[in-house]
Amino acid sequence: YGLADSGDYWNRTMNLHLQEDLGMNRTFGDMSLFVKSVHDKLTGIVGTYVDDSLATGDKSFEKLSTKTMEKFESKERELDNTRFAGLRITTTKEGFELDQRDYANKISLLPVDCSFTDFSSKRAQISWLTHTRPEISCAINMAAQVKESSFELSDVNNLNKVIRLVKSEPERSLKYQKLDKDSLKLKVFSDSSFANNNDCKSQLGYIVLLTDKYKKCNILNYSSHKGRRVTRSVLGGELYAFADAFDFAYVIRKDLQSMLNKKIPLTMITDSKSLFDVITKSSSTAEKRLMIDITAIREAYENFEISDVGFIRTKNNPADAFTKIGKCEALEHVLKTGLCDFPIEQWVIRQPLEKDMV
Repeated sequence: YGLADSGDYWNRTMNLHLQEDLGMNRTFGDMSLFVKSVHDKLTGIVGTYVDDSLATGDKSFEKLSTKTMEKFESKERELDNTRFAGLRITTTKEGFELDQRDYANKISLLPVDCSFTDFSSKRAQISWLTHTRPEISCAINMAAQVKESSFELSDVNNLNKVIRLVKSEPERSLKYQKLDKDSLKLKVFSDSSFANNNDCKSQLGYIVLLTDKYKKCNILNYSSHKGRRVTRSVLGGELYAFADAFDFAYVIRKDLQSMLNKKIPLTMITDSKSLFDVITKSSSTAEKRLMIDITAIREAYENFEISDVGFIRTKNNPADAFTKIGKCEALEHVLKTGLCDFPIEQWVIRQPLEKDMV
C-alpha cells in the first residue's frame, strides 16, 4: 500500500490488536483511547498516537500488554518518566505533570519584516504548546484566523507577545493530583466574547475540570474557538459556548462512569445571568432561533443529565481566558493551586432523582 494509505492500515491493525488480543473496548469520546475492565473493575488504559502508545494499569494488565511488544517490533518500555506525542510526562509525589519545556525553549521570535509564510509556520509551531499552556489558547486561535490578504505588522507583534509570554515562564506545566474517588464531580465553565473577532464573529470557550469534595481539581479539556454560527446577541454567544461545553462534558462523563463504574455528577457553570435564567426559570427569549439549543439544554437539566447549573461572576470564571487575550486570574488560580474553589453566586437547589441518570 502507498504512503497515503499507511495511516489507515496501521490504525486498523493496532485497533484490532487492542480489541481482540488484549480484550479492550474503545471509549465513546476518543477513537484512540481504549480501556479494559475485569468484573466491573478498571484494570488497564491505552492511548495511541500514530505508532506510539501510552498505557497504564495494574500488574495483570502489565503482563497482558507484553503481547503488544511481541506482536510489533518495538523499543523497550519506558516507565514513569517518559515522552509521548511531544509531551514530557513526569511522576510526582502528588501524581504527575505534563510539560513541553524543551520545545518552548527552542521557539524564537519572528522578525517584524517576516513573510506570511514565515508567520503561518511560526503560529503552527507555537500552537502545539496549547496542549500544556491553556492560557495562550485564545491568542493562538485568533492568530490562526489571520489570512494572507489581511496580514499586517500587528499580527506579527501579537504573535511575538505570545512567544515572549511562553519564554518568560518556560517551567510551566499541567499538574495532575490524586482526587478522592468517592466524591468525583465534573465542573464545566463556559464563556463567550460577543463579536470580538475581526470578522465580527464571537469567540467561544470552555474548560472541563474533574474535582472532588476537597475542591482539588484536574484539567481534562479546554477549548477556544471562533463560533461558526451567526451570533445576533450576547445571549446567543453564551448559549453556543454552553452547548459546546455540555456536548463534550456529556461524552467524557459517560466514559468516566463506564471506567469507574459509578455515577459522576455534571455541573455546568456560566457567567451569563440571562442564560442562567433562561435554563433554570424557563423564561423565553425573543431570538427564536436559539430555542432549539435552549430546549435541548433544558431537557438535559430536567432529566438530571446536567446535575446543577450555577451562575458565577466573570472574574471567577476560568473559561474567560479562552475568549479574551490577556491574563485571567481565575485560570491562573487553577493552574497554580490545583483548586476549584470559586464562589458561586446563584444555584438552583433541587432534590435528586431516586435512580441514577446516566
